[in-house]
Amino acid sequence: MTKSKKRAEQAKAAAGTKVYCGPTIRNICPRYAMFTEAPAPLMEKAKQVPLIHNLILPLADFVEARQQIEAGRGPYFNIYQQITKSL
Repeated sequence: MTKSKKRAEQAKAAAGTKVYCGPTIRNICPRYAMFTEAPAPLMEKAKQVPLIHNLILPLADFVEARQQIEAGRGPYFNIYQQITKSL
């Protein structure tokens, strides 16, 4: 397999990868968990706390979200705080 084909396959796989950037939900999902399909328990919890959907992000948005959450400011951080209060 050529390098360009391998890179294309890796990019395609990464495009479908999602990251949960919300707070750890005990026995359901840790913060920064990566998956191609959201775990059923997480989706069940998202029915109770709809803001969770806002922090299931494409891998491409992960760096920005993590920076905001760790810096304690920005829209992703605000959503993170609201979810924390709802749990």
